[in-house]
Amino acid sequence: MHRFLPIIVFLCTLLSGNVLQAQKTKLNRFNGKNKKKPFPSTQDYKPAGWIFGLGATGTFQLNDQSFTQTISGLEESYRFEPIMKPGAMLELGRYLNFERKFLIDFVDITALWKMYRGGQNITQTRAEGVESGENSFTEHYNSASLNVNNIIRVNDYNFVLNAFGLNTDYKFANSVQQSNLYPQGIPNEMPPQFVAQFHYKLGWGIKADVDKVLLFSLETPVYNITPQTTNFSEFDYFNMPFRTLIFRVQFMPFRYDNDKCPPVNNPNVPAGFKNGYGSP
Repeated sequence: MHRFLPIIVFLCTLLSGNVLQAQKTKLNRFNGKNKKKPFPSTQDYKPAGWIFGLGATGTFQLNDQSFTQTISGLEESYRFEPIMKPGAMLELGRYLNFERKFLIDFVDITALWKMYRGGQNITQTRAEGVESGENSFTEHYNSASLNVNNIIRVNDYNFVLNAFGLNTDYKFANSVQQSNLYPQGIPNEMPPQFVAQFHYKLGWGIKADVDKVLLFSLETPVYNITPQTTNFSEFDYFNMPFRTLIFRVQFMPFRYDNDKCPPVNNPNVPAGFKNGYGSP
């Protein structure tokens, strides 16, 4: 069930949020009140701009694994306990503000460096006694990410962010430490050099100033295009699948659009004049 949790959260949040937004819109119209938009409007700002991000990554698995084998009539049992270790992420990209088209408020494309770290504790039990060891991994990826983003207004300065996107990752460096206790005859996997996934991102946005937005979000894959793994949205490390997470903070500065002039309703303006300015 937990494999489908990101998809369920995305659909429920998007549906409930937009129903609530529609109800608020009707109520505002009835009361004659105009609410501020927490996300800067293309009526005042340029639709495109830069986006900067940094964050932490993590890999986790909630279930332990067990393995038992018999060698020369002697039984050996193994227990594998997953270890979550923090990594890091840096991001730079561009956004395009659509002012809500087909539930999409803006699109962004970014380039990332991200590092995943994790491992597992191994406990071996034999007639001679109990021994322990550890497997660990560290991976570095160059990544490109494309996201379509939906905004659900909370108040004048806060909003919920739903994003669905595609990431492609190229592993350019990795380090693997494996205990000599790791038994033969069980899977011993690592992600390939190239990875492509669909992901979901849930976040909270803050309008920090009239032309600045901060985004706090949590991202996780929902489907692996490649590789095909034990669980369709996780990575196989050693003999167990791990889910990857990215917690990020993004900064989006907006620039005033000086090229736009306010409309002027003046019947005496000659034909050919635009908004009351310029030459015919």
